[in-house]
Amino acid sequence: MELLIFKLFYMVRNYFRVLIVLLAVVIFYGCEKKTIDFGTTVKPRNASTDTVHFATQIIPIFTSNCNGCHNSQTPILEPSVAYANLTSGGYYNVSSPAESKIYVKLNSTSSTHASKSTPAQQDLILQWITQGAKNN
Repeated sequence: MELLIFKLFYMVRNYFRVLIVLLAVVIFYGCEKKTIDFGTTVKPRNASTDTVHFATQIIPIFTSNCNGCHNSQTPILEPSVAYANLTSGGYYNVSSPAESKIYVKLNSTSSTHASKSTPAQQDLILQWITQGAKNN
């Protein structure tokens, strides 16, 4: 009788091990892997091939949405010094545009800057950075 109980115990234990392995396979390989690529492949929602001009398209966004605070807070975004301050402060990253500080700050829902610009303006800023963030 003891031998039968002993064999039954090991048989159940082996089945339990197989069940654990199968469960692990289902959990780890059955789930869809989701990743976000913040590299240079990120494109603005309404990407255009037209050149974005800093002086005529980006500065007006800063003037209407940002200069209420950023005429005295870093980065100063007054038209005459905005480009130099963005450059020296590392606020844009042309190799990974979507990781640029300025773009991330504007798109963060937990940021105080979240409602300061429209999605179209955010796209324009991302497109400007993607095009090399030129002072044009």
